[in-house]
Order: sequence, then structure tokens, then C-alpha cells
Amino acid sequence: MKVEELIMLYFLSIEPNAKLVLMVIGICCILPILVIGLILLGKIIYKHRINMRKLREMEKNGDIVKEKKAKKTKTSNVNYLAFFGGDNNIVSISKNLSRVSVEVKDVKLVDFDALKNEGIGVMVTRNTIKCSSQAFADQISDK
Repeated sequence: MKVEELIMLYFLSIEPNAKLVLMVIGICCILPILVIGLILLGKIIYKHRINMRKLREMEKNGDIVKEKKAKKTKTSNVNYLAFFGGDNNIVSISKNLSRVSVEVKDVKLVDFDALKNEGIGVMVTRNTIKCSSQAFADQISDK
């Protein structure tokens, strides 16, 4: 006899009660696992869509601006703080290695083109301008 014929004879020879037990095991164990898997997959897709929608809204409202890379130029004694709308517009300044965060009252007064021309990488988040420039960071530490 071939293997296929042996398998068919085995399944045909199973008692009706054993078939019922196999069906109950399948329904009670395998089916819930499949249902739970589908529910989890649906939740993951739903959360991803919500997060993407929130991200698009934040970009649209201007809460998130992608970091702009600028060409580097050599600078000596440039008053970087003037690019932020003057002393009256600056709320606070914090420094972390070569990154400087400047919180301003009005973002519209900040001269982003001048910052980019000085070779400073700029990232804007609401009223905080984060700058990546060693020269700017050195000037902050001198004061």
C-alpha cells in the first residue's frame, strides 16, 4: 500500500466520537487564535492610520518642520543672536554640545535665510528654533 492510501484509511477509520473531539479542539483552540490574530492586526492598522493622520495634521499646522541643511561658510565674529529678532524676541537659550535651542516669542521675526547662509542647520518646533553650529555654540559659551 502507498502512504496516501494508509492516511486515507486512518482518517476513515476514526470513530465518530474521535472526529467530534477533533472538531471541538479545532473550534476551541485554533479558531480563537485566528480571531485574536485578526483583531490585533486590525488594531495595528487602525493605530497606524491615526498616527499618520496626526503627523500630517501637525505638519500642516506647522508644528513640525523638517530640518533644513545649509551650506557651510566660515564665520568669525557674527552676532548670531541678531538673527533671532533681537534680544526682545528671545525668551531663553539652552546649549548642548554643538546644538543650541533658542526659544523666541515670535517665530516670524527670525531670519532663517541668514542662519542658513551662515551654515547653521535649523529645525523649528513651535516657538523653539534648534540650531546645529559649533561656532554659534562657542559664541553662546563665551557670553
